[in-house]
Formats: sequence, C-alpha cells, structure tokens
Amino acid sequence: LKRYPMNLINWKQTNSHRIDIRQLSKLVREEGEAEGKGYRVSGKVLPVDERFLQYWSDDPWELDTGGDGRVLATGMPYLLGYYMGLYHGFIQD
Repeated sequence: LKRYPMNLINWKQTNSHRIDIRQLSKLVREEGEAEGKGYRVSGKVLPVDERFLQYWSDDPWELDTGGDGRVLATGMPYLLGYYMGLYHGFIQD
C-alpha cells in the first residue's frame, strides 16, 4: 500500500517497451493469453505504481493497461487492502 498511487485517473500505462521487462512465456498461459504480458527481470510483476490498477482482479502481468485519462477510478482497491491488513494484523492502527 505504500506505493499505491494517489492519482487514480486511468492514464495509459505502456511498459512493453522497457528493457527490464521479459515477455511472459507461452507455456505459462493458454494459447493467445500470453500476448502483451510480462514481468520484471527480477521475476516479479510490476509494482502497483508502475501499472494501472482499478480492481484487485485485474491481471498483474498485463504490461500495457489503462485508458485515455477520462475516467477516475475508485479508491476501493486501496481501502480493501488497508482494511484487510488491519483485520489480519499486518497494519498496526
């Protein structure tokens, strides 16, 4: 939650051109579903502030996400993570 962006406008995030990104292997996903997906050289997905996250169900492996900047996303994904962290004791009040 520390890196969660405060700007919730759905600007287009293009990460497929970055040199620290590897394309997701076709063996990981079903045919046609690995297109446009990848991860950092460290093996981890992009941090939340380097990609557009509107819902927790969004695909974290998607490299190019977002829209045209005309929609403001809700703060619900942040609040869900925050209150679940409080409930389970990961965040001290």
